[in-house]
Amino acid sequence: MYIPPQKERYSKAALGTLLLCVIIPPAVILYLKGITDLFDISLAFTLPLALFFQTLCVPPGAATWLSFILQVFLFILLACRTNWTPKTRMTVAITWGMISALAVKIIIPCITS
Repeated sequence: MYIPPQKERYSKAALGTLLLCVIIPPAVILYLKGITDLFDISLAFTLPLALFFQTLCVPPGAATWLSFILQVFLFILLACRTNWTPKTRMTVAITWGMISALAVKIIIPCITS
């Protein structure tokens, strides 16, 4: 049985996989907390930064857009980073998504009460 080396296994990490590693974990947390609106679930990854920007007196809609634009910029930097190995990029994307999910889990009781 052929077991590919580590470099070959992680070389197939596509842009979509990196994107899903960032977006899916906070969306799952919102869904499990009972929020079923598809729009809210799809923008769950923007929630932690948007709430931070709202504490800095930015209006809620502008805070969400600012969070979205900042995270898109950071994702493009992550995806286009040529001197990082695919494994490093995948690890950063998974860590980013999990930290975002943890932040959403901490924020939800503050929002709903």
